Amino acid sequence: MLIDPVSIWQTITSEALGPGRVDLTNRQTAILLTIHTEPGPHTVRALAARHGLGKPAVSRALDTLGEAGLIQRVPDPADRRSVLAEPTTEGAALIADMSAAIAVQINQVMRAAMGSPGSTSAASPATSPSTNIATPTAVAL
Repeated sequence: MLIDPVSIWQTITSEALGPGRVDLTNRQTAILLTIHTEPGPHTVRALAARHGLGKPAVSRALDTLGEAGLIQRVPDPADRRSVLAEPTTEGAALIADMSAAIAVQINQVMRAAMGSPGSTSAASPATSPSTNIATPTAVAL
């Protein structure tokens, strides 16, 4: 059985755009995940270096994430001119939701690979937009 990662990516991305969801860019998502999953401190300078971005781009992403309540900015006790980006409960909840959605997709693919009744293949034309791609990437299971 082949696993179509593009199909899983598309499904997760579509689910993330549902009603009441925060519409994040890839940059914002990467920074959010860094703040919530990697040890800090998370300064604009450190985040810019980590992601190969300019400090203004990171600042704009932090503005959006902060306005959505997904991170918070606090003064850096070691440097009053700097601020730290810290995780929030709302950001952790969004990441938990994203993680659960990914787990559901992986579980569906695994059940299909094992031949569970009622399961559908993640690589079927009905669920995989990547079938329109000339050379889809798939992983053998």
